[in-house]
Amino acid sequence: MKRVLREEYRSGLLLRGQPAPTKRELEKRFEVSGPVVLRVMQELSKEQLFHSVPRVGSFVGPPLAPTSGQLFYF
Repeated sequence: MKRVLREEYRSGLLLRGQPAPTKRELEKRFEVSGPVVLRVMQELSKEQLFHSVPRVGSFVGPPLAPTSGQLFYF
């Protein structure tokens, strides 16, 4: 699973900034349990292939840095 997701990122099938596949999607696709998916996603997050935004979701690639002049309102 880890090797396949890395290759999909490198080949452009998974694009930086797009939503990451869900835990349920990965469980079905790779026929593995939830804890396995969570462990692999944590490992890939350490490699910056995925990142999480609290209360928003998980995304492909490292976090996108705001460009100069962008303002964010909350």
